[in-house]
Amino acid sequence: MRRKTSDAEDRLDSRELVARLSAEHGSPAGRPGRPARRRRAGDAAGTIAAPRSADGTGAVPDLGTTEHPREPALLTHTSSLPAVGLDPEGAGPPPISPMTGMPVVTAADIIAGPPTGAHADPVAADDTDIEREAPEPRPARGRRRAPRSASRRLAPLTVGAAAVLVAAAVAWLLRPVPDDGPALSAPLTSSDTAQAAPSTGVAAVPAPGALSQAVDSAREHATTTTRPPAATSTRNGLATGTTRPRTGAAPAGDGTTAAGRLGWAPIGGDEFSGGLDKWGVYDGAGHGGNGRRTPDAVSTSGGILTIRGDSDGDTGGLAFHDSRQYGRYEMRARFPAGDSQYHPVLILWPSDIEWPRGGEIDFAETDSASAGVSFFLHYGADNNQKSANRKIDITQWHNYAVEWTPDGIIGYLDGQQWFSSTDPGTLPPGRMHPTIQLDYFPDGGSPRPTEMHVDWLRIYS
Repeated sequence: MRRKTSDAEDRLDSRELVARLSAEHGSPAGRPGRPARRRRAGDAAGTIAAPRSADGTGAVPDLGTTEHPREPALLTHTSSLPAVGLDPEGAGPPPISPMTGMPVVTAADIIAGPPTGAHADPVAADDTDIEREAPEPRPARGRRRAPRSASRRLAPLTVGAAAVLVAAAVAWLLRPVPDDGPALSAPLTSSDTAQAAPSTGVAAVPAPGALSQAVDSAREHATTTTRPPAATSTRNGLATGTTRPRTGAAPAGDGTTAAGRLGWAPIGGDEFSGGLDKWGVYDGAGHGGNGRRTPDAVSTSGGILTIRGDSDGDTGGLAFHDSRQYGRYEMRARFPAGDSQYHPVLILWPSDIEWPRGGEIDFAETDSASAGVSFFLHYGADNNQKSANRKIDITQWHNYAVEWTPDGIIGYLDGQQWFSSTDPGTLPPGRMHPTIQLDYFPDGGSPRPTEMHVDWLRIYS
């Protein structure tokens, strides 16, 4: 018996070996000493047997002309194996395994070798080479990943877009906002802008009598301002206020206020969001008889009060109708760079007693070319004064406040105390009311157009 010596051929799968043995040595005869086994009808189709003659002579019919119902199920490598007789007694081929679909062959069948004597298989006695086709490899089995839904595929993009939108919103909210406030309006700015005069330090004191007369007239003959009026008019010697286009942006927020730091309770004031019905607008001679105070110089727009002084020395002012003894007052204002001959001033002016006996509190006074601001307290018939000075950028928005109580007078700048007087002889003897003025102090030459701006007046108990 010949056998191929290839190592690859020697390492055959057990199922291939059983298939070959069954194909080469299958026999309807049973094995000696073993009872005949009944083949199940369903397993008969899976039996693999070598072709034999019907009379048992071993003659192999012509494979080219005769169809055999049991064709080999597997074709594999060419190999020569020793013939082994299976079931020589004619009991039929061995049973088919339900697990593998192959004939069940025991190791004893293979070790016993080919049958001898009467039971020898004449066909199997010869060396036979049978070629069988190798089974097609089965595809690897594994867990198949289910495709992700569209919402899951788009989830990272959605999260990323939301993060970008949130970052953009935060950047916009945290952007820096300048607190510059309005600038001088173009029509009132002179084309020949000379250099600003150096600061005089402390502003001049108003001439006695002139301001008091204007305030008294305003209190007695106040009228309501129309917003916006078709033209400026006067009634009983008192001018109505006018509304003009706004000259700049309102300040961002209120800054630091004395009222906020000290917890003052508000009882009144004006945010300048409407007309000037709470005020009496000046219409008459200017401070000390210099220039005129005209209603044309006073306007409100966008919550900002503006008073203008022109190149002829004509300017404006206004007095609050309500007056009281004791109280707390705060204004937010800025004084754009202008001519030193114009003096913006925030005042508490006497209502019941003539000036100077009635006193005067200038809680913010400067000139429009100054590098600082002053606090003046006027008292007594001789117009005595106490003062304080502070260097600041007056062109920016600041909060100026005064606290008047029976114990004394305290001045605040952006919430910080910068003036105090507790001497009873310095305190005003009667009621007072707020005024806002841009006064003209001629000092050689025609003044350059100048403005002052006030955001709000707030009164506290």
